[in-house]
Amino acid sequence: MLQTVNNLRKYTLHAIDGLIGSIKDCYFDDEHWTVRYLVVHTGAWLMGRDVLISPIAARGFNEDEKSLVVELTKERVQNSPGIDTAEPISRQQEREYFQYYGWPYYWGGPGVWGWGGVPAPIVPIPEVIPTRELSHDSSESNVHLRSALEIHGYHIQSTDQEIGHLEDFVLDNATWMITDLLVDTRNWWPGKKVLIPHALVQNVSWIDRTITVDLSSQQIRESPEFDPGAGLTAQYQRGVRKYYEGMLAAAH
Repeated sequence: MLQTVNNLRKYTLHAIDGLIGSIKDCYFDDEHWTVRYLVVHTGAWLMGRDVLISPIAARGFNEDEKSLVVELTKERVQNSPGIDTAEPISRQQEREYFQYYGWPYYWGGPGVWGWGGVPAPIVPIPEVIPTRELSHDSSESNVHLRSALEIHGYHIQSTDQEIGHLEDFVLDNATWMITDLLVDTRNWWPGKKVLIPHALVQNVSWIDRTITVDLSSQQIRESPEFDPGAGLTAQYQRGVRKYYEGMLAAAH
């Protein structure tokens, strides 16, 4: 199932014994473009403290109630390592976080989630670990976690001109990978909202707040229009994949 990050921010997060809080943001890594943490505002429960919840704990979405249930108790969350979300998150902090919950690290293996393709609390590790995988902890500070909220509004640069701005991300609820960028083109021409597959992103300039894609402005103009009212219907998704099929093949 696909959904937008902005839609995810409408959800509340529930432990197995009660409400934790509301989802306000998420952190993704800029190497695999995969959501690693949900930033949850706890409100009066923890005196307004924000806590990080890994998708590893996610156990199911309730679309009718706009809620996400996690396999954690409120006490477990309350006693989790405090991480200041206003500051960059170090690998050491992540390590302490994962050790506290007893989860496998998401880094260091060949898969998007370490040794697996989806977030899971227990992942079987091969008996023989390739030597090259043992170097993943060599840098404590070189961590690439980005706030989805901070990137909102980044300029989209096509191969021939600036074409719009980033409005949202589309993610896969199973893998928590960002599959597409939702781009609003109407600031530059009488356009529309469109999806651009993440695989067509060439470069991101965090300083210039610009995302460069391997598409011409004309290719973006002719892409299927996204209707916020209809949402990410199966028919729309098929149309997007068909439209970009040849461009994705050429990019690889």
